[in-house]
Amino acid sequence: MAGLDLKSIEKQFRKIWNRSASGVLGDLPEFDTDLWLSQALEILKPIAIDAPLFRETAPGLRLPLAGAINVMVLFKLLSEKNISPEEIKSLSDKILKLEIDRFPVLARRVSTWFLFTSVAARMTRHYADRSNKADERQFKLQYVDTGENSFGMNITQCAICRLAGRHDMSSMVPYICSIDGMLSEMLGWGLKRTQTIAGGAEHCDFVFRKGAPTELEA
Repeated sequence: MAGLDLKSIEKQFRKIWNRSASGVLGDLPEFDTDLWLSQALEILKPIAIDAPLFRETAPGLRLPLAGAINVMVLFKLLSEKNISPEEIKSLSDKILKLEIDRFPVLARRVSTWFLFTSVAARMTRHYADRSNKADERQFKLQYVDTGENSFGMNITQCAICRLAGRHDMSSMVPYICSIDGMLSEMLGWGLKRTQTIAGGAEHCDFVFRKGAPTELEA
């Protein structure tokens, strides 16, 4: 089944590369879009195969997971080109913003609307219950009922942290965590978070609030 996710992730990465990444990276020394894409796909393969399966990941965590995989690939590729971590973060931000800007307004509204439906809540509870038996590659989480038009997830095992650690990219995890705030602001998730595993806490406390501002203390 990992092969199915790999094909999907590779296809999406190619789209992002052609739509946004190649333009943002175009001014870097010795940039060659076809060669660098080929190198990026070689980096992507072992990470994608090792990543949690999307079908076993709660809806609210799938987009952050996909973003984390793409950032890890970009980080490793550009590190090999002797690009500094600070510049990699800046370039990643530009690519992510371009991608979200290209996301149709109607699709944004529909995805945000679905996130706060009873169907999504049942799915999240389902994944939370199943996660008690998850292996070290998957997320472990607890569903938190926070009232109308809101729900929470306490993530007790961060699959992204563990994935990054297995591929010697733990230093990028705090930056990957910051992407959640950017996604929340651009997509209207109203995310509130006060702590993260990457920051030394025992769990990450995600609360999604429809129509609320994004508030990240961690």
